[in-house]
Amino acid sequence: MNQSASDTHRFIRNSWLAWTLCGLICLSILINLGLSLTNPPANVSAFKKVGDIVFGFIPVVFAVLGALILSRQPRNVIGWLLMIPAIAFALPAEDYVNSFTSAPPVPPVTLFFALWLNNWNWLLLMFPVFFILLLFPTGQPPSPRWRWLIVFGLSMCAIFILLVTFSQHLTPDSGDWSVANPIGFIPDGALDGMYFLCLG
Repeated sequence: MNQSASDTHRFIRNSWLAWTLCGLICLSILINLGLSLTNPPANVSAFKKVGDIVFGFIPVVFAVLGALILSRQPRNVIGWLLMIPAIAFALPAEDYVNSFTSAPPVPPVTLFFALWLNNWNWLLLMFPVFFILLLFPTGQPPSPRWRWLIVFGLSMCAIFILLVTFSQHLTPDSGDWSVANPIGFIPDGALDGMYFLCLG
């Protein structure tokens, strides 16, 4: 009886946590989407606006699916793998970076953080989707022999984040400007090589 009550309590707690996180993600995405629509760039077509709205709701789908899985199967890591891309999209790092048309003379700390995050947050979409394919449907690899692939993927993520953290310059997606990284010592070419390895 005590075990059953404990399981019920754990189920309620995990369900509450999953849906609270989902709600916060959806709220953040709606705020970011509203701000981008009220302050659109000049000469943006209606087609582009509709595309931005549709694209903006994709993280909501990830968050809701993740919450559904976590609230019913809290030990299934696929729920968290769906939440991770939603969290990445909910952070307004890209919008903040794009608000700058050139590097400021004295970059604020928030710009360094946003550029750092914006240079590797695509990993939060690419690798969770890769792991979902490996771990579906139980949240476990097909056999223990596949675990090396998880270690390999996490190692690649860690290496890429370290390269971004200590690269000499931090650059937005447009590549029009960059800021010198005060803790950077790794040449920018090493980061380009890692991009080619991961995406090429």
